[in-house]
Amino acid sequence: MPAAVTRGYIVGHGTRIGAPPERKWSIRQPTLADFVAMGYARCGSVRRAVKQCEKVVYGRIWNMSRLHVKSLAPYALLSLLMILSLAACGGGAISDTSAYGTTTSTLRPGSYGRIVETENQIHKVTIIQVTDDARSAGMTPEPLEGKKYWTAKIMLENSGHEAITPGQVKLRTADGVDFNPVTVTGLTSPFSIPSLNPDGKAIATFVFEIPRDVHARSLSYLPDPSKTEAIVFTI
Repeated sequence: MPAAVTRGYIVGHGTRIGAPPERKWSIRQPTLADFVAMGYARCGSVRRAVKQCEKVVYGRIWNMSRLHVKSLAPYALLSLLMILSLAACGGGAISDTSAYGTTTSTLRPGSYGRIVETENQIHKVTIIQVTDDARSAGMTPEPLEGKKYWTAKIMLENSGHEAITPGQVKLRTADGVDFNPVTVTGLTSPFSIPSLNPDGKAIATFVFEIPRDVHARSLSYLPDPSKTEAIVFTI
């Protein structure tokens, strides 16, 4: 039987052979590249990406989870990878925003703190040893009468992407008086380099001459002495 044209479709032997194909919808699992592209498109800059893209990504996770619950785990994993990748690239922005401004830690061996001088210059300071009434054979000069030497041995690490200059260290005693370090042969061991490259480490010992009857309350490391931001190690 010859085919006939009916309502715009070719019909032969009772079968519609020219009808538009049935649409089949499927949801493709997103890739990390999809999330990164979406993050840059929405946020415009890396500095805002960490906070703003997180909202965008998790919003999409919620919407997708209502359609396909099984898709939730891959989205969560990829969103985490995206946030970490954005934090690590684009000029050294870091995810640990607590390192901006003054940070605090405990004044004891093993304690450490981080502070951001610029986005690409991150100082990490670790306390190695502290000594009250420090002494050493052949140390010169001896502390003045009624005074003692208090020392702090610290390690400085460059956790950023550009070279850093070692900062300034100050000691504050329990009575609220600040002291700058002094040079004592046999005790003092300053940083031996003017600057520290990324991933570099340096160790130094600072000596403070303080009244014998007072105790240390805090040790501060200032990456830029002209500013107030510091890592403050307190007892």
